[in-house]
Amino acid sequence: MMNIIFKVYMGLKCECGGECILDRRSLLEKVQDLYNGCKDCYNPHLDKRIPLGDQVDLEAIDGDWGKCGCGKRHLDTTMGHILIIMVEEGLLDKGSTLRSVGTPLMSVGYPLPRAPFLLPKSLILLSEKLDKKTAKRIIEEVPEVKGVIKGDPRMTVGILDSEYKPIVYERLAGCDMRC
Repeated sequence: MMNIIFKVYMGLKCECGGECILDRRSLLEKVQDLYNGCKDCYNPHLDKRIPLGDQVDLEAIDGDWGKCGCGKRHLDTTMGHILIIMVEEGLLDKGSTLRSVGTPLMSVGYPLPRAPFLLPKSLILLSEKLDKKTAKRIIEEVPEVKGVIKGDPRMTVGILDSEYKPIVYERLAGCDMRC
């Protein structure tokens, strides 16, 4: 029975056309090292509660800021890049912290002992402060971001009570498929 279910599952394709749905063997082979950095990857040790501008030069932040030669970038530098875009779009102010950006969701959900180093298209951003224009810009300018969804991360998604409307998140840009 399980083999039948697995064969049916493997016929699934993501609507974005990407390789978002992995078979179990491929996933198990890559998940161990997926979010580990190499020996040269840089952890900026940013405090998520202190305004980013008090910790780094905001003018230096772009798609290459903190990126290693191996192609990975620490989660905090990626979130810092997103914060700058949100400030430029008027959704956050210059005194904002990394926590105010939103909730980062790894495209492959896996328990991690520390903050990850991200490859391109490996992060989905959940935030209640975004609009479609900014989400599109984030997808275009932040290589690690695969998708942007709008919603309140404190709310449980789904039908909690049959007398109320279901709580849903809105996909603003990119792909929101996680495996």
